[in-house]
Amino acid sequence: MDWTYESCATTMFRELGPGLRIGYLVTSIYIVSTLFSDNPLVFQYGLTHRETDMRFGNFTVAIAFYLSAVNLAIVAVAHFLSKRSSAMSDDPCMAHWTPFYRPIMYYLREERHALASLQTRNAKCFQNLSIAVVSGVYVAFYVLGVLAMHTILAHMFNRKNVWFAVLLGLTVLMDCISTIDDLTQIGSPWGVQESSPWASRLLAVRACWLFPVSIFWMAAAVAASFPPSSCVDC
Repeated sequence: MDWTYESCATTMFRELGPGLRIGYLVTSIYIVSTLFSDNPLVFQYGLTHRETDMRFGNFTVAIAFYLSAVNLAIVAVAHFLSKRSSAMSDDPCMAHWTPFYRPIMYYLREERHALASLQTRNAKCFQNLSIAVVSGVYVAFYVLGVLAMHTILAHMFNRKNVWFAVLLGLTVLMDCISTIDDLTQIGSPWGVQESSPWASRLLAVRACWLFPVSIFWMAAAVAASFPPSSCVDC
């Protein structure tokens, strides 16, 4: 992926990744917005089952939730660092205002420091405003995403609601494609490692270590929510 043309698969993941993360944000907004309805979904149930013999299931669901919260935090922090460092990009205006999209770095870090002193006041105000807007989106992505994941796991575990299990599977699939997008951006010479080395490290650790573990615990949470008929109290 260094200094070569993008393949069809790489282009597909890079185009789908930002959109799927925005889709997860919209889904989270929809779930949390039920707080203002007559039957709010959020905080209707906790992550612990009412029955005392479900303590192992309680532990499994709690681990899955906290791993998801750490994943969302890393994504939000890494994208903020990448967006803040890519303010000098020559990409169009909409690229700077689009969350989870990484403008291409046309300059090395040494060149960006030299060009920063030549910027006009209007250009600096535009950059600061765009960074502030997308930062608010990243904060909302984390907070609303954590609330939405808590709601999905709680309803799936307490009510054995199959539709929330399907929604959980869709969110994991969306996150998987977005994670592959992160990995392709890390491998690009003008990608994340050039805009922010710390963002590259965070996304690499998440994609290679934390995310696979979280998938395992999500699958375990689904199994704990729908135990086989031969082991109802497992």
